[in-house]
Amino acid sequence: MVSPLSITPKGEFKRLKGQGPNMEVSSKILSRKILYGLSPNTLSSNFTIEDGHCQFLTCTSSALVSGGTLYPQVDCWRIKKMKFYLINNEHSERVRLVFTPRGYDTQNFLSDIDAGHIMVSQSDSIPSVFEYIPKPFHPIGMWHKTTTDNPTGNIFLLDCNSNMDANSMIEIEYQYILNCTGAPHGYSVLSTSPTVVGTLYQGQWGASNSVTPIGINAVTIR
Repeated sequence: MVSPLSITPKGEFKRLKGQGPNMEVSSKILSRKILYGLSPNTLSSNFTIEDGHCQFLTCTSSALVSGGTLYPQVDCWRIKKMKFYLINNEHSERVRLVFTPRGYDTQNFLSDIDAGHIMVSQSDSIPSVFEYIPKPFHPIGMWHKTTTDNPTGNIFLLDCNSNMDANSMIEIEYQYILNCTGAPHGYSVLSTSPTVVGTLYQGQWGASNSVTPIGINAVTIR
């Protein structure tokens, strides 16, 4: 418990005991949740390592024709938890969504089992909710540096039938570390959408960019 005598009153100034600053760690693990809207075009949609990089983008320059150059402001990231909210688009037709972890690295060292997890909706008004927590040492749950190494490596695959309602969603909880120390890792993307310098963006992903962040700045990057 901190003694009241050690607290400096607001608006006042005093000398503290000690001969140097306390030890601090700049690379703290942070977290955020991003909600994505689904559509019937989600059929056979891959989430790649590059798609993960593109959830943490900063616009650093703008061009009138080709858009702005985007760089991730994080050193690395991983997926901590996923929730799926599925709703029918008709009374009699259920949504079937198949979620398959498919990750591996370029050295084929850590690979995940291709196990399809099948989720089915129950209503056209109340979503069915499913939760997935990846193992920390499988590719979907492990740390990924924002480099140009293996950007097209698949993390997971989504496959759904045509009954997907536009109100169906996925919530992904990420953990990440800001790039406060060390050199930049080299990953960048030239956006074809309007961008504003200094603004943070999240990229769309999936087949025809059918999975879109809800309520935040999103850009079409491919």
